[in-house]
Amino acid sequence: MGYHMTIDEKHINGVFYTVLTNGSTGKVALMIASMNPKEIGKCLLKFGDKLQYVSTLSRDLSPVYHSIADQYFPQATQVADKFHVIAHAIDSVKD
Repeated sequence: MGYHMTIDEKHINGVFYTVLTNGSTGKVALMIASMNPKEIGKCLLKFGDKLQYVSTLSRDLSPVYHSIADQYFPQATQVADKFHVIAHAIDSVKD
């Protein structure tokens, strides 16, 4: 767990995973075969007080990750990841 973390989903062999990664080192801190906020929350609670030290959380625009960020990373500034910002901009231009 570091000061700058990222959370996103990954689709592997037909299964959606939630992946929490250290944004500074690129190391995976958590990988869970679920996108259910309650299941993800149970796993995050195992990090204890370390969650309070995350200052920046990069995430996609999913409401699932928004609620997780609000609940489990209350001190962190939430930042939309660049992939989703660019994808949203391209979709807007196409419309």
